[in-house]
Amino acid sequence: MNKVPLIAKEKLLNYWNPSTSGIHKVFDDGSGARLRGGPMQDSEELWWLLKRIEENINEFGQITSILELGVADGGGMKVWEQVLLSEANVSHKTKNKNTKELLTYIGIDFKPNPLWDISSSPIDIRLIFGSTHEYITRSELKSILRKKNIDKVDFLWIDAQHWSNDVKQDFEDYGEFVKDNRMICFHDTRLCRSFWDEFTGNSKDASRPDNKYGEEEDKVEKMVFHKEEYKNSLGTGIFYKLPNQNVVKFKE
Repeated sequence: MNKVPLIAKEKLLNYWNPSTSGIHKVFDDGSGARLRGGPMQDSEELWWLLKRIEENINEFGQITSILELGVADGGGMKVWEQVLLSEANVSHKTKNKNTKELLTYIGIDFKPNPLWDISSSPIDIRLIFGSTHEYITRSELKSILRKKNIDKVDFLWIDAQHWSNDVKQDFEDYGEFVKDNRMICFHDTRLCRSFWDEFTGNSKDASRPDNKYGEEEDKVEKMVFHKEEYKNSLGTGIFYKLPNQNVVKFKE
């Protein structure tokens, strides 16, 4: 098992420090000039998630493509770039090749506004302007995947609108773009509590929600899924896309 971390914790924490992140800038939103930069996610939650991604890489192989819903200022995008480029993810053989051809980040946002120069990135960054709920947005995503010869992506990060109905639609609309055994992750699970609890129940692992056992057991379809959540701040959740999961029907 590869013991090299995806990102050193000290480096990850630097992304919240405007003096070292390199992705901050001063801007005025009407309330006065202020600094903004780095990921909007809680650092401990993001560190927990990175360890789970690392485990997934060790078990199922390199991540070559990431899809993010909700780009905002691009702080999270910088982290995903480093995940793709990390020693724990990229083999030395791959590093001798053009990483823009092999490592792809696709971000969707109604108005993405990265605060760093994405043109200088060593990975291929594609931005789609539009609502995640629009047909044309999904069509543009499909077009990019075809041109890049990507069948399905290795990781999906859902961080757009946070109302339960919106998150549910994003989950169903974009889950089909993810490979089996890979991770679909959610930011701010506390804000979409009803969705997160109800679509698979409150338990961490697969369970029988109706509590029917004994002679009725064979007549009850077992729910097959696996999810995890870490709540240090607003909450981060993971849904593992098991090949035989049966709790959600993804849009084709």
